[in-house]
Amino acid sequence: MTQILHISTTTVRPTTQNDQLTAPKIELTPWDLRLIQVDYIQKGILFHKSAETEDSNVSLVQRLKDSLSRTLNIFYLLAGRLVVSENAEDITVSISIKFQNYEGVSKPLLSAKVTELVDGIFIGCSLNHVVADGTSFWHFFNTWAEISCSGSHKILQPRPIFGDNFLAG
Repeated sequence: MTQILHISTTTVRPTTQNDQLTAPKIELTPWDLRLIQVDYIQKGILFHKSAETEDSNVSLVQRLKDSLSRTLNIFYLLAGRLVVSENAEDITVSISIKFQNYEGVSKPLLSAKVTELVDGIFIGCSLNHVVADGTSFWHFFNTWAEISCSGSHKILQPRPIFGDNFLAG
């Protein structure tokens, strides 16, 4: 029988404050809400455990947390939570993205999980379709990998573009 041992759960936040992260919330539009029932994007990568990684799993997990935090400086919207709030005055429900003070039912937009296996390490990631599509997800994942491998903020990946102002041109 295989034994599963849960070691820890950590919330990783961006290392720097962004003006968007201090905003109270971002209200979702009807266009955003049409994706609310679409399943999360879920992908993972399996790495074979070598002699090097076997002795340094703790430092590997810490390096992944640190690099994820630095990656969230760039993809700051993914650090938010999807929050469902009931409006008592008009008996409606609103759904928004909040970065702090999660009142109501909330769910992370991005979730990452590191699982140590007997012969490897699995890094799984899921992302809500409300904030990103598959291409954006892989852009995030590749940027995280680049920051993790290089150990710096300098990246070759292009920076993401947030907002709906691309239609204004």
